[in-house]
Amino acid sequence: MDDKPKLLTSKRKESIHELVTMLLEDLPDSIPVYPEIIAASEGIKYKINDYNNDFSGLIEYYNGRFFIFLHSATGETLQSPFLRYSFAHELGHYIIFSHRAELMLEGKLQYSNSDSMLSDSLQEKEAEYFASCLLMPEHHFLGDIKGKSFSLALMMELSSKYKVSLTATVLRYATLGTEPLYIVCSKPNSIKWKYPGKGFPFHKLNISTYGSIAAGSQAGNFHYSGIRNFINPLQAPASLWFASSRESELLRVFNEHCYNYNSNEEVISVIWEVKG
Repeated sequence: MDDKPKLLTSKRKESIHELVTMLLEDLPDSIPVYPEIIAASEGIKYKINDYNNDFSGLIEYYNGRFFIFLHSATGETLQSPFLRYSFAHELGHYIIFSHRAELMLEGKLQYSNSDSMLSDSLQEKEAEYFASCLLMPEHHFLGDIKGKSFSLALMMELSSKYKVSLTATVLRYATLGTEPLYIVCSKPNSIKWKYPGKGFPFHKLNISTYGSIAAGSQAGNFHYSGIRNFINPLQAPASLWFASSRESELLRVFNEHCYNYNSNEEVISVIWEVKG
């Protein structure tokens, strides 16, 4: 039995991108994109309620109709980046033909209540990519980053424009941007998840036997010393974060810029090379 997680291939990404492009052709070419307008045009009913964290979003097929349920424990509206992304994700399950076929056969799909970055489900990965393409359309996003150097300040600006989370924006840049990124979500003694973006020169993290990150990193300073100095990037040689058989490669200098994620103890490190 093959227990390896299924990968979202470039070919499959392109197929999903084409689905989103066709969908957007019937909508005004403006930002932000509103998932509820698409749901209404497809006759999909939706409800926002407190579902006790059983799920962030769920789509079901019953009696010939599709229904989307969105979890909100604190009264968020559809202006919330979290709810917008959950809505777009569930629409992905409806629009992607193989997902819809299973929905119509089984009534619902298997869902994951964990961080989407940790899911091994190919369906979940496809729906996440769909949401990213829908809420941050490629031609708009590329226009917004053209000729601009990567920075968290730019990502925050785009996060506000597209009404999505900062992490969703950074991950979209890692797919479409010109400066390769490596994104790491860490806790005090572990790596929660990692995402090497397109074209990044290193793949293997330099972590301890126990899975903890370097104390000298910006994330390490926060986890081990309580120093939350996230105003500016920290510059360090590649060897602080990455492993390589070529010693000269480890002398290359990289930026690391952090921000908190999901809880006060979880930190996202965005890493990119210092140029010039």
